[in-house]
Amino acid sequence: MKRKKMYLITAIILAIVVSIFIANKHNACKKKDNAVCKIEIDNITLKLKVAYSKKAQEQGLMWVRELDDNSGMIFVYDQAKPLAFWMKNTLLPLSIAFVGPDGKISVIYDMYPEPNKEDKDLAIYPSRTPTKYAIEAPLGWFSIHNIKKNAYIKIPEELL
Repeated sequence: MKRKKMYLITAIILAIVVSIFIANKHNACKKKDNAVCKIEIDNITLKLKVAYSKKAQEQGLMWVRELDDNSGMIFVYDQAKPLAFWMKNTLLPLSIAFVGPDGKISVIYDMYPEPNKEDKDLAIYPSRTPTKYAIEAPLGWFSIHNIKKNAYIKIPEELL
């Protein structure tokens, strides 16, 4: 009887461990909407939700009411191109870094919600150079971590 219980407990623990492993593998970083990737910037880790499709990129962080300190969103494009962002329906103040194909930050902006403004009156934040990635994080995240223009970001291989 004791031996049967031991086998049962071992089987349950093994099933839990395998389930956790599969769940983590399923949510691994990939070029797919809502996948979660961890990126490194100057040895600081940022956990980012991926926006890859046009629909996910248009939605971005609209209507989001909360964002953890070391989290945000990475917008991934297949080809580097000039980009421009705005804060339409965005409730949280954010910082954005535009990143070239080589992982180099070309410009960083602090962006603030603009409620009750018409689309034509919203501030526009241009990339200035061809950009393959845009990273949105909580307002001030880049300056708090002393990350500036020309810093390099280690982009996960899955997003290249």
